[in-house]
Amino acid sequence: MQYITDARQAELNAAERMREMGFKDAKATAVGADAGIDVQASAAIGQVKWQGGQVGRPDIQRLYGARGHRHHLQLFFFSASGYSKGAIQYADESDVKLFTYAPTGVVTPANRVAKSFIEQRQQAVQQQERDRRAREQAEEARRREEERANRERYEAERAKQAAKERADDLERKRAVIEAELVAQENRDRKRRQDEQAARARHMRDYADRLARENADPIKEQKRADIEADEKVPSTVGAIAALIVLLIAELLLSVMSISGLAAGLVNVKGAPAGERVSGLIAMAVILVLSILALRSTGRALSRREAIR
Repeated sequence: MQYITDARQAELNAAERMREMGFKDAKATAVGADAGIDVQASAAIGQVKWQGGQVGRPDIQRLYGARGHRHHLQLFFFSASGYSKGAIQYADESDVKLFTYAPTGVVTPANRVAKSFIEQRQQAVQQQERDRRAREQAEEARRREEERANRERYEAERAKQAAKERADDLERKRAVIEAELVAQENRDRKRRQDEQAARARHMRDYADRLARENADPIKEQKRADIEADEKVPSTVGAIAALIVLLIAELLLSVMSISGLAAGLVNVKGAPAGERVSGLIAMAVILVLSILALRSTGRALSRREAIR
């Protein structure tokens, strides 16, 4: 703690106290002739009494006169030794604020005007503090409201974006599913076509292979069945039978012709019965030959058809 030990320190202390009272530009005047003004501010002036007895009325009057026509300036007087009753009375009448100060620099109001100023100042400071707190609270409420509005707006935008993303995702999934279904349908159709083509090829190959493998056995089996069922003779047998029949027919024909000739010329000793028998035999042989030729022709035709 620094004590006031001279007049200059007293003036500097007074300027500091006036700044604390709200006169932010208050400063001590230069050392020398100051026209009764020790502290100067844009809205106030002050005078400081360092040593001596009590401050009297004339000292207050000099400060009042130093203000001149600048009636907007507030008047402050700082004394280390106090004030007379006349000085206090005049200061109350002239709106001069009187203060005493201790060696430590602490000031105390010494008249009604100063006390009222300090109270008003305190009230103003308190009001300012209340206003500041109110502004801070209002700012805090505004900030919270703004944060809440921003949060709600953000959440609404986020929900909207999330809904849009879900819709887009569903649309993409639907498109993928539809594409997959189409692709699956195409694959199934292609698979069925391939299977049908494969089955057709398999059936053709199987039929071709079966035809190649069973071509001769089938003909032989058909030939065996036909020969077993209808007794189709072989080509050689048929030709041999035909030759035998032809020879027999030729012989019988010769014999019959001889008998017939004999009957026609009425050969003696040739009985009528022989002539009749010869004719009958020749007719029978002729019929049998015709039937044998017909049967052999049919058998040969069927054999050629099998081949």
